[in-house]
Amino acid sequence: MKNIWMKLENFNMVKNNRLELFNSLVFCIGALSVYGIVEKYLGDVFDYIVAQEKYAGISYYMLDMIMCIACLMFYIPCMYYLKKKDGIAVFDFPKKEMNFGLLTLGACIVTLGVSGITTVWLDVVYSYLKDVPIFKQSIASYEDSWGGIDNEPYIFVFLAVVIFGPILEELMFRGILLNMMAKHFGNVLGVLFSSIAFGVWHMELIQDVYTAFFAVAMAILYVYTRSIMLPIFSHSLFNLLGTLPPSMETTAVSNIIDNLNYIFMLPAMVICILMTIDYKKRYGIDRN
Repeated sequence: MKNIWMKLENFNMVKNNRLELFNSLVFCIGALSVYGIVEKYLGDVFDYIVAQEKYAGISYYMLDMIMCIACLMFYIPCMYYLKKKDGIAVFDFPKKEMNFGLLTLGACIVTLGVSGITTVWLDVVYSYLKDVPIFKQSIASYEDSWGGIDNEPYIFVFLAVVIFGPILEELMFRGILLNMMAKHFGNVLGVLFSSIAFGVWHMELIQDVYTAFFAVAMAILYVYTRSIMLPIFSHSLFNLLGTLPPSMETTAVSNIIDNLNYIFMLPAMVICILMTIDYKKRYGIDRN
């Protein structure tokens, strides 16, 4: 009789775990779908507005900023729901025993290093893969998507790409997706799955690769600190390095940034490895 009771308990536990996993997957899909829904309907509104002659010169990045803010109005309450339901407090600062100054410095080094990896990847694509059909098409699409940025008012580029975009993407992929996946499959698979999803989400082969590597670094920062603050900071810095103000877009500044990127590639990898090792020693690699 005792064995039968234990089997029933195990069955109910498995059943509950599967139900909880299903609910988490539905929550993730629903939450990430919000961006697509907002993009679709606001995009239609924006297209209508731009079609009007008197609004023909409206900034695309102003519209992108508005879309990010609209999405954040949904995702921020989601974070408070997760805090109440699962105790996931992404907006907390790193624990007091962690040196926030050193963590910030480490985050800067990681960001510069990943930016260096991005530069190397783009150099490889443009030097050796540009004639491969799939990359040739991706290069054309990539250049087209970024080609008009110099003609946009920089204030809207800055707000959309450096401020609101990183906040939105970090909440989506580290705040929601990584936490939900890590809850059921552990941190390792959570980091890998959310990082691949982040890369694929950009829908551009060239970007898919370097954004996936970037996402791994941001996921390590998040898991180590259990705070979304440093990933948002790093993400903003990464985007800023790629969209400097026009007054700073000089050969000298570009060379300085490129050299720093290359110098910090190896230290960035070392920092990510050390964070992973330290986290494993403290909590075990799959502690959520």
